Amino acid sequence: TVSASSNANPAALFTFTWNTGQVDAGVTTSTLSNLTAGVYTVSVTIDGTVCLAVEQSVTVTEPASPVAVSATSTDETGPGLNNGTATANPSGGTPPYTYAWSNGETTQEITGLAPNDYTVTVTDANGCQVQTMVTINEGSCQNLTITTSATNVSCNGFSDGTASSNTTGGVGPFTYLWSNGATTENITGLVAGSYTVTVSDGTTGCTAQSTIVVSEPSVLSGGIAVNNVLCFGDNSGSLNLTVSGGTFPYTFAWSTGATTEDIVDLVAGDYSVVVTDTNGCTITVNATVTQPVKALELSGTEVDVLCNGEDTGSVDITVDGGTPPYTYAWSNGATTEDIEDVSAGNYSVIVTDANGCTISANYTITEPDNALSVNITRVDATTAQGCLNGEATATVTGG
Repeated sequence: TVSASSNANPAALFTFTWNTGQVDAGVTTSTLSNLTAGVYTVSVTIDGTVCLAVEQSVTVTEPASPVAVSATSTDETGPGLNNGTATANPSGGTPPYTYAWSNGETTQEITGLAPNDYTVTVTDANGCQVQTMVTINEGSCQNLTITTSATNVSCNGFSDGTASSNTTGGVGPFTYLWSNGATTENITGLVAGSYTVTVSDGTTGCTAQSTIVVSEPSVLSGGIAVNNVLCFGDNSGSLNLTVSGGTFPYTFAWSTGATTEDIVDLVAGDYSVVVTDTNGCTITVNATVTQPVKALELSGTEVDVLCNGEDTGSVDITVDGGTPPYTYAWSNGATTEDIEDVSAGNYSVIVTDANGCTISANYTITEPDNALSVNITRVDATTAQGCLNGEATATVTGG
């Protein structure tokens, strides 16, 4: 609105010419309405005179952006709690803002809300208004959840398992009840088994449940296959260990100091091994390596040839120790324990027991140096009749 007056003629009337094209004549006041932002210029002359026109400009401004509003909210945390909230978030326009909620509240944030739709009208300093709506949803127990995790028992039959719980949603405070009677959030010292926890929200009365299984390894066990010493006093024994259960991998500590699963080149004796799995569970396995009661022994008796050149000799042997049955290999090809009807000479035998252990011996059968012979000499009798004076002499050699 522009007003004009004249000091020389207080009753003067004026003509107002605007750059918008509007002209008001014979008046003292001119008004432009419903303007947008911009620069407006008016030229004023005194009616009925030739006085020069007077110009005046005015700038109409507007806020940098229109007033706007968004709203955020939180739902009820549990059925019937009426604890929802809503907040108006204005922008643009010309602060400060005023608020008018559909429930009569006039603050930017309203609390203690029951499930419903809420409308807010925001008015800026220039009276510009904008409106939005927000919905508060009914509280549900579905947003209370509990998850569980477990640490398994380390060794079969132990009680060092654990179970942990994690609660999300709800309001709290929370209480816990486990199927084993525990009332803490996490539990320890557990044997293998299934455990269920129920969490209760002290504010909403909501509950949630979760089950976890604590497992354990199978029983750690071991067995030894024994290969005994074959021949008395040697080191041909071995022990082959088989381990099952527990948690692989395993380590081995033998009474000999060996750390391999199996051990070889053993003499007769008692042996033990401590097996440890990756969780530190241990077992001890014992075994005994045996050997024949005594070493393989061989003795023999020769029977010499009676008469030079004959085959009446024999060798009678006795075998003891080792592991029966025995086999025999004579130098003359015989495979019997004893040999007989043999001529004079040297004979050897190798005796082998059931384990392949051997012993040998040599025997000599003799005979008379010469064959038995006889030589007869005679002396004839005298010629005298009736005299018995002849003789014969036998000379025996050899044999």
